[in-house]
Amino acid sequence: MSALKAECERQLSAKLTIDSVLPILQFADLNSAATLLENCLQFVGVHASAMIDAAAWEQFTAVARPQLVSEVLARMMTTMWNI
Repeated sequence: MSALKAECERQLSAKLTIDSVLPILQFADLNSAATLLENCLQFVGVHASAMIDAAAWEQFTAVARPQLVSEVLARMMTTMWNI
């Protein structure tokens, strides 16, 4: 079963886009998919400036766990301001 989960995480990680990353990030968080979660956070970091303008951002911040939103914002700040 862990091999199937790992393959699913790999497949989802390969298909991340500006529009898909936040829902996939929330899915990873809810399903304890650590590798997928980290891949999403890395993607958000690389695309931080585009993420703020993404239509999904407002919805994500309204429904995601506050801790997850904090993690995403920290990753974005680290990338945008080289903290």
